[in-house]
Amino acid sequence: QGITEVRSKPEEAPDLAAIRKAVKEAGFSLRDVRLTVIGSIVREDDAWILRSTGDETQFLLYDAEHADEDVRGGTAGVTIAAQQTQQLEEAVRTGAPMVVEGRVHEHAGMPSGLLVDHLELRRP
Repeated sequence: QGITEVRSKPEEAPDLAAIRKAVKEAGFSLRDVRLTVIGSIVREDDAWILRSTGDETQFLLYDAEHADEDVRGGTAGVTIAAQQTQQLEEAVRTGAPMVVEGRVHEHAGMPSGLLVDHLELRRP
């Protein structure tokens, strides 16, 4: 199927450049990088941001419906659908960690985006 799984320690950020290089050197083309990240949710400048536990790597969160919107153009506040927004707001309010699964979407000069496939609030 052309799928590989790479795991990292919770305190280490995934090295996307190293992943790309390894795939290319193995003679393959990298289509997607999908991550499962555990971290805290913050709201900054109307954008939802996931800060990875341990290393605090930041990911801007998007859903498929809003993936093509330009966050630099002021639409960052609508990058997540309403049903997911409730979960994110609860994570901010309670400080509970969030598990986010999705596809990496990179932006020049900005933190990587994460196109959200699944959100899960980790309640104590």
